[in-house]
Amino acid sequence: MKSFIFVFVSQIIFYLLSYTFTWLIAKNFDPSTAGTYFLTFSIVTGIGIFVRWGWGQAVLRYCSQYIAIDPIKARMFLILVIKKVALRGVLALIFLVLLAKPVAIFYQNNYLVSALLGLSLFVLFKPLNEIIIQYLRIQGRVVFFALLQYILTPVGKILSLFVAFIVAGSSLPALSFGVAISELIVFVSALYFTKLFFPLITTTRTNNICNLKDYDIVSYSKYIGINLFLVFLLNKSDIIYVGQWLTSDQIALYQVSKQVSFVTVLILSGFEPIVAPAIAREIGKGKKELLIAGYQASIYYMGVLTIPVIMAIFFNGPFILSFFGDFYMDGVMPMYILVCGQVVNIMTGQAGYVLSMGGHAKLTLCNSIISLAITFSLALLLTPIYELVGLAVAVAIGIGTINILKQIEANRLEHIKWINGEQIVYLFTWASLSSCLFVLQKIFAKQLLGIIFVFFIYYLVVFYVEIIKQAKMYKLLTKFLDIKIGHD
Repeated sequence: MKSFIFVFVSQIIFYLLSYTFTWLIAKNFDPSTAGTYFLTFSIVTGIGIFVRWGWGQAVLRYCSQYIAIDPIKARMFLILVIKKVALRGVLALIFLVLLAKPVAIFYQNNYLVSALLGLSLFVLFKPLNEIIIQYLRIQGRVVFFALLQYILTPVGKILSLFVAFIVAGSSLPALSFGVAISELIVFVSALYFTKLFFPLITTTRTNNICNLKDYDIVSYSKYIGINLFLVFLLNKSDIIYVGQWLTSDQIALYQVSKQVSFVTVLILSGFEPIVAPAIAREIGKGKKELLIAGYQASIYYMGVLTIPVIMAIFFNGPFILSFFGDFYMDGVMPMYILVCGQVVNIMTGQAGYVLSMGGHAKLTLCNSIISLAITFSLALLLTPIYELVGLAVAVAIGIGTINILKQIEANRLEHIKWINGEQIVYLFTWASLSSCLFVLQKIFAKQLLGIIFVFFIYYLVVFYVEIIKQAKMYKLLTKFLDIKIGHD
């Protein structure tokens, strides 16, 4: 129980720190510089995913099989993967340096050259970090995993921003280079905690211990890599393929609006590392009763806990965006549209995990391809005409499409139904309560204190009704998650 809570809290802290980083960029850099950084970061993130190409999931799958019965084999496999990813990372770094100028010409932004060069080390160290940190999770060292994955990474970015601001006077190249160096620090820390620094240098004959063909790892990693890359294109690369139609100011405006809309998935992100193993366990047992009931309960509680966040954005959107600066208040409409897409994401729960754990991983790849095609086509069609609103509509429809498809397929193939009628009624009741509280807040209370007060009242009522007064669904969820209250 303690490890579950620690990971959940760490993920919440991670997102809060990420929002803090975005806020600091918006407050300390002009919109044009901020937009250039956001575009640069999206480009190098996409390259980083291509470098990793599914190896993180391969390490999770195969090292998990051998960590208990043959830890040396698991360790050697990890070292082999690290070396192969490092080689691809070096090639990607060279590729990025050579293409920095053509990319800047394509986007008609000369500042992209220095920003891309500053962040070039990111494409080497970020993929390695995600693979090595994953190994800590496999070893059961949850605290170190959470500290490196969710705390040290965003804290390093924030510190690099302060260094760039204080030492270099809000220099974009300094910020980019600082973010890349923060990943290097995480890399060294990850090697230290996994005790891989010297084995990585001294081990030369890993292929004699674990051959890639023996594991069928090549085909597996390629398949997962394609899926991850498509998901990245769907969720985070929108400004890459429409950037030539947007100014740097517009990119900054859109990225801040998008970041605020992602606040709605905080609860979903916190639930994922807890719900996903439970889904895998119950599918492995072959019994669907607890799986269906637990799946529905997890969606219900994610909805209940997220409702006030959604309402806060809709009732106080301009005020929330004003924290980033008056310029960003113009992004309220794209933000509302993107929130609608995230609502569908939240309310379809973990349908993707049900499909992949149930042996339908190829179907999730098809879903990604369909959704990406819809998003890409709509973005190219709507962005030149309606600019940020058109882009937001395209992304929201794409996110909604992929999640609705997953839920329909989970119902058809695994007979995992969506929430029942009683739960829908309860959700509408909680939404009505939250709406009424925010209406009163708009009339009688100051905005910030009023929002905090509404959250306090809402969650207090939820705790009393859902956990104390009628705890049936709560007990069902804890049973599904295999959480023993009071024990680790």
